[in-house]
Amino acid sequence: MLTIELGNDDRLYIEPDRTLLSLYPAVAGAHLSMRCQVSRQADAPDASPFQVSGLLYVCRRPGQELRLLGPLHGSHPISPAVRSGAFEMAGFVSDEQLRVIEELRRGDELWFHIAITVASVEGLTPKLMMRHGSGSFHVGAGEWSTQVQRVDAGAFIEVLVPMVAGADYSLAWQDLREARTLLHNNEIKPALIAARRALELVRKSEKTLATVKAVRRREAADPTPRVEEKRTVAERFAFIAEALFAAQSGAAHRGELGRQFEYSRAEATALIAGTAGMLARLAEQRRRA
Repeated sequence: MLTIELGNDDRLYIEPDRTLLSLYPAVAGAHLSMRCQVSRQADAPDASPFQVSGLLYVCRRPGQELRLLGPLHGSHPISPAVRSGAFEMAGFVSDEQLRVIEELRRGDELWFHIAITVASVEGLTPKLMMRHGSGSFHVGAGEWSTQVQRVDAGAFIEVLVPMVAGADYSLAWQDLREARTLLHNNEIKPALIAARRALELVRKSEKTLATVKAVRRREAADPTPRVEEKRTVAERFAFIAEALFAAQSGAAHRGELGRQFEYSRAEATALIAGTAGMLARLAEQRRRA
């Protein structure tokens, strides 16, 4: 609970709701809504209403390395009473900020810190009074992931994969979304296995394995120095697809062999982003066909 001293043994109390933060889709970001309950130490029916605003910060631990997220504004002036009432503050979070938050939390919980300013006009000679308070609150990893998935912006995998006709492409897109969701929750190997399933469509559609084998046979019979430079763009992308698939395949191994393949979050991000790029390229080719 956050307390703001009003003077004369009077106070404002601001307490977060059970579902404190909600994100809603917006252009290039998300509308952020913060819901809370507000009450007053003593009823003051004749008191001037308060206008509430604040600055929202994000951090990994309470009060440590605060990073400014943005301003929040009360939806309307409030006249709180002893009996608490609902109150909402709203702001905006960009897609880039959401990606940075995902990198910051790495699948863990988040802490937010808010610095609130309460303004009112008081006195026989009207005077603007400004009062301040601050507090921190916790948002669990699962709760935050649910909000980020609602706006579909938090995996910090920035390649946009367009939807095209075809049931096979739809399934691959679902696999990629699953990979992004698993990465949200820091489940790295399951995320890579899902991305590997998505990549199968590219391998099947473009026959990348057969292309790679044919190129290697051709190059083995060619004595020309730096023969790899003769590869076409399509052949080079076939090698990229097979390299991605091979790198992701280690995540599927179990037991002693599986323990030899450990991936960092950054490595998983690179492999999933590469898969997204290959699917985007396939979508472009299908549109042109």
